[in-house]
Amino acid sequence: MASEGSSHEDAPEKRDSSYGILQYWRFNETGEYHGGRLAGDRLVDGLYRPIVIEESLGDVPQTYSEVLDLYIRWHAGKLEWYVSATGRHIPTFDDERARTDDARETRMQAESRADAVEARVRELQNELRKLRKS
Repeated sequence: MASEGSSHEDAPEKRDSSYGILQYWRFNETGEYHGGRLAGDRLVDGLYRPIVIEESLGDVPQTYSEVLDLYIRWHAGKLEWYVSATGRHIPTFDDERARTDDARETRMQAESRADAVEARVRELQNELRKLRKS
């Protein structure tokens, strides 16, 4: 993630290619530190070259990483990853937590409805007993 304080260190010309890191990715919500919200560089012949970032999805920057075999998008203020073969989104921790929270809420609502039904059944059983006694 880019910030004003570290953006000068993130510049491709400051990187040591001897580590053999094939791609660097930089992300920032405003786009003010790297000329865009999503930026990447790939190692080519010992030098880092910019990776083309498309904005073909409207205002959503996207590119393909052959190293990761993923499409990378910066959408609605967050980084999203998509499997190239299927186009399916890879859920983030927050996505999974939201899904779990939704499932928990659904379960709690179902349990509450079941409790209400059980209480009503008990009421009806009591009324039936009273009717049989009279």
